[in-house]
Amino acid sequence: MHRITITIFSISILSVWIETTLASAGYCYQCNSRNPLCAFTANATLKIDGTPCNGQCYTRLNRDDEYTLSRGCSWEHGFMQVQESNIMILDGRSVWMFCDTPFCNVEAVAMLTTVCYQPICNYLNFPADCKLPNADITCGRYCNNKLCNSTIIRQQNRNRNRNRHRNRKPIKLNS
Repeated sequence: MHRITITIFSISILSVWIETTLASAGYCYQCNSRNPLCAFTANATLKIDGTPCNGQCYTRLNRDDEYTLSRGCSWEHGFMQVQESNIMILDGRSVWMFCDTPFCNVEAVAMLTTVCYQPICNYLNFPADCKLPNADITCGRYCNNKLCNSTIIRQQNRNRNRNRHRNRKPIKLNS
């Protein structure tokens, strides 16, 4: 009985250690979009200023700071628990995305694409619905979110639906 208890305890400790270790990014980019090298894609030269991180790397879009994009380690903002990776998280007046590998917060294009082009926006009435909570985040292109009008985001989404109906058979009308 004593041996089973020790085995169960050891497995518990091991599983906590594995979860903590796997969520440790190692190093993250530490910069914001006021630095031209840290705009949509962080320049690799910024690795020299990377921050050690026992948590996860993040990319953050802050509405209270003129939609500044920031990158860093989750622990500096109190995210001590592991967050879902590569999922947009709304928290107060910020949007966050977390990741788990060294310097994984290099790119913000996927985050901004999500922020600017939510399918639900096709069913809302703009500009009146920009007053809805988080509309400037979920429907940024309709609510004058300055990041959604950037060249990079427009090019990323230009071909999004272009080939959607390419293999579709023509509809025959009964006359």
